[in-house]
Amino acid sequence: MSDAHERSELVEALRQVGFFAQPSADCIDFNGELRVSGHRLQATLRFENADLLEAPKLILHDAAALGRHVIPHLEESGELCAFDRRQYLFDPYRAAESCLGILTKAASDLERNCGKRAEDEIALELPQHFGGRVVTTQFAKYNGPLKVTASGDLNATVLSAASPGDRTRAFSVSTEAVMSFTADQRRPETLGEFIEWAGHWDHDLPSKIISRLSRGRSDALEQTVIVCAANGQVGVRLVPDALPPKNRQVYGNMGWSKLAKMELVRDWPIRRLQGRRGDLEFILSRNGGVMGPLSDRQILLIGCGSIGGYLGLTLGQLGAGTGSGVLTLCDPERLSTTNTARHILGAESVDLPKAAELKKRILSHLP
Repeated sequence: MSDAHERSELVEALRQVGFFAQPSADCIDFNGELRVSGHRLQATLRFENADLLEAPKLILHDAAALGRHVIPHLEESGELCAFDRRQYLFDPYRAAESCLGILTKAASDLERNCGKRAEDEIALELPQHFGGRVVTTQFAKYNGPLKVTASGDLNATVLSAASPGDRTRAFSVSTEAVMSFTADQRRPETLGEFIEWAGHWDHDLPSKIISRLSRGRSDALEQTVIVCAANGQVGVRLVPDALPPKNRQVYGNMGWSKLAKMELVRDWPIRRLQGRRGDLEFILSRNGGVMGPLSDRQILLIGCGSIGGYLGLTLGQLGAGTGSGVLTLCDPERLSTTNTARHILGAESVDLPKAAELKKRILSHLP
């Protein structure tokens, strides 16, 4: 926003509804109150762009005054998702009207969703409301040990079914229950709180979790638990580092066959995890059907040149070669240096067979 008139108009419009500007080096905050169900909630409209070119975040500071510990569409950070900021088209030349509209919609959403509808609203986005870091899972429902693959950053962690005989530090249990948060339930901070929360929605889950823990690796106190519910995947990672060093040594010598049965394990701190499905079935189902519209079909692609290369990947993205289907790539030529200007393959494939390299590209994109 380069026009000083629009900027002053925004400041004045927000001032009239009780939101006052407080600029800092990193952002521009407008602090005030939202009135919801007779409550006054401290709130901030935060512009992270000094030019006010992007929609602001709406942050609530004391939302628990609404009578719930977990509020629908309110993230752990306090940001209220009144709209999808990635898709919201913010007009900087109508910033005043936009911000007033955001405040009105936020108050309306909170009023509507914090009553009887709250549990249903939370259930629609269970992983986000559960909070914590995101992990990618290679399954929809799974009961058993998990293989953990990480690339240095927990956000890059991938969980998949372990092979028979693998000694793992993670496992998954499944339930047909739709899980959420009641007004009295907080986001769990310990293993005991997690087990109690899970048991509220499925009485069998606590025994399933304890049973799986008792089979954990005796030399690994750190364990990861994933629960696959009907409406999403959530989990926890035990944090043995929070225990005194002497206790860690004693507990490590005991092994999980004994530890899982002891009450003390319920006090162990946890890190919450949000599961995000990344399995091929889920990815391809986004195009329609179970595995995509081209699954279970016999498809022959003749020519893996400039057009054929892009077409081959697109066919794979639509499910070609999955299920009982086969995607056959035919091209006798090798990739030349001049091809790379317009081909989906790059310099790493020069002088190699186009068909074989395109197959590698498809499999790397859709493992």
